[in-house]
Amino acid sequence: RAGDRMLEVPALTLSGTAAYQADGWTAALTGYRAFDWINYDRLALARDFQSRTRSAEELVGAGLRGYWHRYDGVPRLNTTVTLDLPRGTVLVLTGDNLLDRQQGEPDNITIVPGRTLMFGLRAAF
Repeated sequence: RAGDRMLEVPALTLSGTAAYQADGWTAALTGYRAFDWINYDRLALARDFQSRTRSAEELVGAGLRGYWHRYDGVPRLNTTVTLDLPRGTVLVLTGDNLLDRQQGEPDNITIVPGRTLMFGLRAAF
């Protein structure tokens, strides 16, 4: 309808990065968060579809408007640390979702990857 907000688009997003560089190594920490968006209440949709408490017509088109739900999101933190090694190689440690938040975005049924730590070597030839 005219004036409605677009689904799955946050009203506000914030992010920031702090970085430090010293002789032979770097570190960066990034935090971000999305605020206030509308998406479907996917748990209610799945429940009603499964239990057949609603007709098929109520679960498509204009009937979906009744399943709109407001979400606020959760903060996320990521980090990257690099260490210069001999002969053009770099040791890289990356951590994603350091707070281990797996629910709350982009809806109430999606589970995103938990805390993920990656270790690697980067080489230049």
